[in-house]
Amino acid sequence: MLKILKSLALIINYKTFLVITISCISTYFCRYMKWEADFTMTLVSVAIVFPVVFSISSAYQRRENALKQLAMLRSNALSFFYSTRDWTQDTAAPVIERIKELQKKLFTNIRNFLTAQENEARNYEKPIFECFSELSKKVSELKDHGLTASEITRVGQYHNNMMICFNVIKGIFYYRTPIALRAYYRFFIYVFAVLYGPYFAQMKHSTNLPDYLIYIMPTMYSAILVSLDNIQFHLEQPFDGVGEDDIQVNVEEYTNLLID
Repeated sequence: MLKILKSLALIINYKTFLVITISCISTYFCRYMKWEADFTMTLVSVAIVFPVVFSISSAYQRRENALKQLAMLRSNALSFFYSTRDWTQDTAAPVIERIKELQKKLFTNIRNFLTAQENEARNYEKPIFECFSELSKKVSELKDHGLTASEITRVGQYHNNMMICFNVIKGIFYYRTPIALRAYYRFFIYVFAVLYGPYFAQMKHSTNLPDYLIYIMPTMYSAILVSLDNIQFHLEQPFDGVGEDDIQVNVEEYTNLLID
């Protein structure tokens, strides 16, 4: 039960109550002025529901792609570490330990980057690429500790794949679903709350409901539309740690896999 309430708290916020208030005031005013009209609800589907559902689908696909790229980044990083650990001589122990430290630092910086505000995230990019650079240098040092040319090439591929995965994740972080589309349907959510006052006002005559029950319909419509928008908002930012579907960059879990 507490989990359900926590989930509801994420999709029902001040915007929900704002739109409900606007919708109920519009309905009350139209009833008072006797402005009534039997509008079609198809307009709501075309103007709001379809764009919101499309945006949710797009945001979910971005989240799944980010999850896949993060898994590939971790896999290549582990392959990088295990290869350098197992294919070298015992004299490489100090270099291997330094590679472990650099990987811990790399994932810590990536976590800081992904959980930062967009205008602050740029500050974390340089430390990330400095870690990539240091890891590349350490590979070249392993030539003196038994790593053959073909093994160095393979480790270099792991390093290259790590950088590719991070840059894909970075692109997902900066470039979101179409801003114009989100602005469009959010605008119409507020327009709907006002313009459909005559529609909800005429329901008194068509259904013979008690007065107070007339306001249930505008409340439900408003809550549903704003909740869909809030779901999209949380999927849009899969790394911020707010939504229940967010992707966690667990540095501690990863570093436990760096076994000596």
